[in-house]
Amino acid sequence: MADDELSFDMEIAQRVCDAIEDSSKGLQRICKAEENFPSSRQFHRWLVESEELRQRYARAKNMQADLLVEQVIEIADDEKRDPNCRRISIDARKWTAGKLTPEKYGDKIELDHKGGIRLIPVTSEDEQL
Repeated sequence: MADDELSFDMEIAQRVCDAIEDSSKGLQRICKAEENFPSSRQFHRWLVESEELRQRYARAKNMQADLLVEQVIEIADDEKRDPNCRRISIDARKWTAGKLTPEKYGDKIELDHKGGIRLIPVTSEDEQL
């Protein structure tokens, strides 16, 4: 659908967010997959227009990060897949989850007293502190 043909529709926007939660795909691929979805460009325009949609989209991306982490475990346990393919798939999902929710899945940066930097993976124990 052309960008200028679809005016803001919260019901469609919700469906886009639902699709994000259930997929490891990016917004552009999700929007292209459904005929009545806006383009990713139009969806971004909707985000500018609606605070409610921005909040809903943020929750969807957070849930997508959780899905990616679950997929990491499934891929790691899949002994039928080539080890190199597993490693690449796992690394891509870990990186993406860390970028989507750095406070949850990103690396924690610590500075030592000598000015050095150390990247430390965030663990579930860190989240509880």
